[in-house]
Amino acid sequence: LGAEFGALSFLWEQGIRAVPQPLYADDGHRTAIYSFIPGDNINTDRIGTQDIDAAVGFIHALADLRTHRQSVTLSDASEACFSHACHLDRICKRLQLLDNIGEETTYHTQARLLIQESFLPLFDRIKRETCRRLTELDIDPADELDIAYRTLSPSDFGFHNAIRRPDNRIVFVDFEYFGWDDPVKMIADFLQHPAQSISEPAKKRFLEQVIPLFNQDEVLEERLQLVYPILALKWCLIMLNEFLPSAWHRRKSAKPDLVFEEILEVQLSKARSKLEETRLLLESSRTDSITALVP
Repeated sequence: LGAEFGALSFLWEQGIRAVPQPLYADDGHRTAIYSFIPGDNINTDRIGTQDIDAAVGFIHALADLRTHRQSVTLSDASEACFSHACHLDRICKRLQLLDNIGEETTYHTQARLLIQESFLPLFDRIKRETCRRLTELDIDPADELDIAYRTLSPSDFGFHNAIRRPDNRIVFVDFEYFGWDDPVKMIADFLQHPAQSISEPAKKRFLEQVIPLFNQDEVLEERLQLVYPILALKWCLIMLNEFLPSAWHRRKSAKPDLVFEEILEVQLSKARSKLEETRLLLESSRTDSITALVP
């Protein structure tokens, strides 16, 4: 509540209107009131050129606020990562959680095999390649990104958290994870978020417009190429969260009619597809430009 209301208050004060207006917050009752946004959810399977431009425009507005005197009071985004070592460590921590996958169903067995036989070998390969390339770039994996190169990020940014107004303008919602983050993480997560489907031309348009916004970081493109497959693996593990009892209980409490095994089957299929997509990306010979990231 504090993160979201504080973030939207800051953005609204700076004249950004592509977000709900924060009206009232009561920490004691864990309640906040925001302006009502008339409109509809965006069909995330039909993202158009204007939608991409709106997303880039919002990222641009956030980037412009990096040097605002009040921005220093904002916290880091949820799961912010400012070093390559941090990204790799986050994968290891998620793997530790999934070590506890049981044997309740055949899908649990398949999930364990997917991690052991496919995920871990690919993760080892990505770690080796990351370390090799960082050495070439003279970057220590533990070195944190300079504050001057960081940006404000909604963290869970995408059209799954957006409303299209009747006049076709887009309003972005859900800022509970908002804060400072590495632009590379924000870009890669936007492109890979499983809650939305963006075409290859739209992804390339996004990259071509968003990269110049952070061109003061001379190695941003190289860092993005390294972080992209790591975050792809992170999404694989997030898709397997349903195999953790705590995650399933949360989902079940929100939608009591869900069928356990059906959800497991869907999530396992998504994880397999994402893992295969990542493997093919690494084996692709198209490494001469940033758009090679788009499978």
